[in-house]
Amino acid sequence: MKLISESLGFSYSTTVKIIDKLKSENLIITKEGINGGISVVRSLSEITMLDIFEAIEKNNPLFKIQYNTSLLGNPIKRIENNIRNRLTDSEKMLRVFLSQVFVQDLVGEESQKIICNENVTLANNLNR
Repeated sequence: MKLISESLGFSYSTTVKIIDKLKSENLIITKEGINGGISVVRSLSEITMLDIFEAIEKNNPLFKIQYNTSLLGNPIKRIENNIRNRLTDSEKMLRVFLSQVFVQDLVGEESQKIICNENVTLANNLNR
């Protein structure tokens, strides 16, 4: 995990949390030991960016808005509601878009072969 976190520029604890979330959603499997590592469960052509987004974010909204506008009156409340509605619509559109983007589309066919072969290399390096 240290190798992964360093190469991605993430903290070790963040990397572990992300790996755990992807694992709990059955997107990856992990094995410990000398032949251990991380492998993708399904073909990259079957995994969407929405699958990954939802695995990591669960049901958390993309945009979190909390204003204390109760003292400012109804005009401000209407503006707040308009902003919230637009952001909610934006999130819905993003989810539709992400559901149409497959990991395979991002990495290409040659990269999938490399990724599959890299699972062996990654597996051997994880415990170092």
